[in-house]
Amino acid sequence: MSNPVNQPSGADGLAHAIRNGNAEEFGKSSPIAACLIPLLEEIHWHGDLRDVAESLPHFASDMDLTDLRNILALLGYTSEPKKIALSKIDSRLLPCLFEDRKSGELFVVTGFEAGEYVLFGAGKYSRLKFDDAKISGTAFFLTQTKDTAEQRARQMTAWFTQALLRFKRSFRNLLIMSFINNLLAISIPLFIMIVYDRVIGSHSLKTLPFLAGGIVVVLISDLLLRQIRAQVIGAVSGRLDYLLGVAAFEKVISLPPSFIEHATISTQISRLRQFENLRDFFAGPLITSAIEAPFVVVTLAVIAVLAGPMVIVPIVAIGLYVLFGWLWLPHTRRINREQSATNQARHNFILETATKLRTIKELGAEEIWRNRYRILSSTTLTLQNKAARQSAVTAAVSHGIMMLSGVAVLGFGALAVLSEVISIGGLIATMALVWRALTPIQSGFLALAKLSEIRNSLAQVNLLMKLNDESKASNVSHVFSRDLDGDVIIERVSFRYSPDTDPALLGATMKFQRGTVNAILGTNSSGKSTILKMINGLYQPQGGLVSIAGTDVRQIAPLDLRRKISYVPQRPEIYYGTITQNLRLADPMASEDRLKEAADLIGLTEMIDTLPEGMETRINAFSNDNLPPGFIHRLCIARALVRDTAILLLDEPEASLDSTGDRMLTELFQNLKGKKTVVFVSHRPSHIKLADSAVVLNRGVVEFNGSPEQALQAMAIITSNARAA
Repeated sequence: MSNPVNQPSGADGLAHAIRNGNAEEFGKSSPIAACLIPLLEEIHWHGDLRDVAESLPHFASDMDLTDLRNILALLGYTSEPKKIALSKIDSRLLPCLFEDRKSGELFVVTGFEAGEYVLFGAGKYSRLKFDDAKISGTAFFLTQTKDTAEQRARQMTAWFTQALLRFKRSFRNLLIMSFINNLLAISIPLFIMIVYDRVIGSHSLKTLPFLAGGIVVVLISDLLLRQIRAQVIGAVSGRLDYLLGVAAFEKVISLPPSFIEHATISTQISRLRQFENLRDFFAGPLITSAIEAPFVVVTLAVIAVLAGPMVIVPIVAIGLYVLFGWLWLPHTRRINREQSATNQARHNFILETATKLRTIKELGAEEIWRNRYRILSSTTLTLQNKAARQSAVTAAVSHGIMMLSGVAVLGFGALAVLSEVISIGGLIATMALVWRALTPIQSGFLALAKLSEIRNSLAQVNLLMKLNDESKASNVSHVFSRDLDGDVIIERVSFRYSPDTDPALLGATMKFQRGTVNAILGTNSSGKSTILKMINGLYQPQGGLVSIAGTDVRQIAPLDLRRKISYVPQRPEIYYGTITQNLRLADPMASEDRLKEAADLIGLTEMIDTLPEGMETRINAFSNDNLPPGFIHRLCIARALVRDTAILLLDEPEASLDSTGDRMLTELFQNLKGKKTVVFVSHRPSHIKLADSAVVLNRGVVEFNGSPEQALQAMAIITSNARAA
């Protein structure tokens, strides 16, 4: 592994530095980044530098310690911080990162030899004697994360529960603090009771200052503890929000295409938004009520000691809350489901309108769209009113139970005072304690609707995380390192997208020899794009065999397979970032010369030169109107050419290309003959005639496999028969 390098142009510069191996420049603009490669060398990391480049932050002008730790996490290493002096570090825990507390300098402690620490910092190695290593700071010890079978089994059962267990120490501390808070809160009613019974009753004002001083200490302690508890809750909720959000996003993008390709955009967004309810629970007042609820028993015990039988009043009140909640919850869930469904329908409609607004205007269908939106909005408003009435009933019942509890305590308490069973101070203290016991129960009762949403979200989260991602679904764990430079063979392949649809492919057999250009043509929905997706590993055959270089594609991990194949889909997409970043999505390790060469092959360089900032022009999926015609499609073809692979798949590459682009595509096919195995889908005879062989598909069946001229004739016959039918 080469020494680290850097350029002062953000994440692209860091990737460029990693590619070119200039250690001196790497340390100039980012000394923290300079620690990355030496650290990976010391821990004997055997991954690909491409993984390092892919882990770099997007649009970052520099790298800080957080970025470095995130990169290590993406590469499979956790970094646990510990405040310690350098001389106190056990040599068995090396290598590690160490941040000097005074100077803030970060360096790698690579080892301990002959009474000296070996350090890397500021782009160079140095040694420090043990006697001089009195530096204090924070050490970051690395641990490799392992996805063991036991961990996967636990994940399959209750993922969210396992995520919470990571914070068991924090929750334990929260419970301890809540217990102390409850004890301090109980002392306030007791203080009131003593003041009424002892100070006022005996006119003993001398003890009042001492009692007042004590209660002030209690109040200050309670305030400080609540502040600390709020900070802990905030830290836990923030960390959970991060973990849940990242885990959900990673899970969604790692699912097999069969799970996500046919789902709407709103469905994908809905999967990610399931975590918002859980985040709101941990960030809102509900978590406080949940933590305090177990200590209601302590408050009830104090009431029993002070007022004896009157403890029955709050117990009955709690029973009423539970009973009404049990009866009312099914109705709450039904309303919430209906409201969620209508909100989702309206959200889908708005999203569809935004993405298809031009078509709506071209058809003159604005009035139809307005009427549909009015109906959806009316239904949504009706359910919102039902939900509001439901909340009003819940609030009224909750308030009523609290008031009845207060009246009952006051009534029974008055009789007890007259019977001299309890003092006036004791009655007032009992009233305060009853409110204290019922408050967390009331909060939970008022949050019935929210609790129902949280329960549904929790079920959805666990269900999502139980799904096998693409790597696990393929049952391939090894890394495929061999280049795929051989023939592509498709033998008796059958496939259908779902059980209730016709086969997309039925016994299809074809062969594409190394270094040849091959065309696939056919009627609509005949399986042309499916063939390319099969080769690229997006789908696996349900029958038959797809092999490349003599290897069944099912024996290659999908990610490894796609990294060894260049593929341009029928509807290619660009992403927010510079043109350089869009091109390097195919290969983050590609040099600038490689990018320019790919752009030249499809005639993209001249178009890029007309843009304000050239290759550094920032574009996104919504900037098509500001770009030259055919630019997006040429950019996506160039992106595929950036990846140095032996196989190139193009699905209708002539789409959106102007005459110049079409000419450049023709020249590209001619240039790639003998260099790459090219398989492309096209309806254009001029392109098909350039191929060495052609395959004609009709309803998933291979009708012809041979020369391009004969394939065009076979296609003409199929088209003629279809028109006649």
